[in-house]
Amino acid sequence: MAKPSTFQPEESPIEAWRRPSRRARLRGFLAWLGRVCLFLLALGYFTGRVLTDHYSWTQWLFWAPPEAWLLGAWVLVMVTAALVPRGPRRRWRRLSLVLVAAVLTLHVATAHWRLQNALLRTPGPTALRVYHWNATEATDESMQSFLREADPFGIERSSSAVVVLANPPLRLQWGEIVRMLANAPISQQDLPRHFSRGGRFVIISGPPMSESGWVSLDLRGETNEPDLLDHGTAIYARLETRAGPAVLWGWDWPSDPARGRMAFVEPSRAAIESSVHLRFRPTAAGPRRRSEIEGFPEPEIVVGDFNTGRGSAAIDALLPGLSDAHAKAGIGPDYGWPRFVRLRGKDHTTIPFLGLDQALIDRARWRATAYRMIDLGEGTHRAQEMILTPARRGE
Repeated sequence: MAKPSTFQPEESPIEAWRRPSRRARLRGFLAWLGRVCLFLLALGYFTGRVLTDHYSWTQWLFWAPPEAWLLGAWVLVMVTAALVPRGPRRRWRRLSLVLVAAVLTLHVATAHWRLQNALLRTPGPTALRVYHWNATEATDESMQSFLREADPFGIERSSSAVVVLANPPLRLQWGEIVRMLANAPISQQDLPRHFSRGGRFVIISGPPMSESGWVSLDLRGETNEPDLLDHGTAIYARLETRAGPAVLWGWDWPSDPARGRMAFVEPSRAAIESSVHLRFRPTAAGPRRRSEIEGFPEPEIVVGDFNTGRGSAAIDALLPGLSDAHAKAGIGPDYGWPRFVRLRGKDHTTIPFLGLDQALIDRARWRATAYRMIDLGEGTHRAQEMILTPARRGE
């Protein structure tokens, strides 16, 4: 017996016109996928900014430059806007996507580039200039040129300065360099008041140092070279500035990317607190004698290569209460590493995209009136320059 056929009415031309084509459905799906990716990108960015390097997995999100996140957001916004199917709401959807990108741009410009500091920072009498340079792979000539430009003894400038060098060429005759910078004879007994060397650090200070010391942090960070460990180093000096005594720390954490930065905090503090045997006090009478006081004095100024980004939870745990100088007085991205990348044995100049070199101050004691990164044309890092004035009451 034959099965009765089912009646299927033909599709009217109007219904066929209203039904979206396969291409339109694909564009709609891709537009939806673009919005999902934009949401995930925003989620990843703000997760990194909120949790920073508090956890090992979030520090990778935190280290990614904000400009990279912003570029990704712009690309997704433009692609998604182009894929939105035609219709009466297409213009408003495009506008909302553009507004999202504009908000992200404004956020990066204010939260990271600190463009508002051009209006907010205020000048003041310069009490101290502070310089820091991780001089890895720098030449002797660039080192001496930098020191002459920094002018720690204020020969050409109206104020003195302190220069903190990490990984400098240690073969240089530092005593003769200090005497040259001072443009005056300095006795061997008086040299420790202006020059201190410890571990990976050298400090040259125009203001006399009444105390200094250093310690290896024993962090055992892995490096690119086999069988070579980077233990990390800290150095300090008490400077007798015209505005009164100031305690400065120099800092160098290992660059080991596999280690969470929060894991560095407690061992670093423990190494400093037990560093009595590495603390010395310069004297005019002769060699430096051991200090009987354990640990470093609490810092008012800290400069160094922290190998993590600005706003780090690890730095905040290590140095609570100190303020980032770039946030208060810097303008622009102010990234310092890497100056170049090495591919197949050749160096290729690049634009630095990580702010590993940082400066922090005690706002109750000092106020930064200017902060910038300086490209010295040599080495893997840019140098930091910070101009300080005494803090005003009520700040």
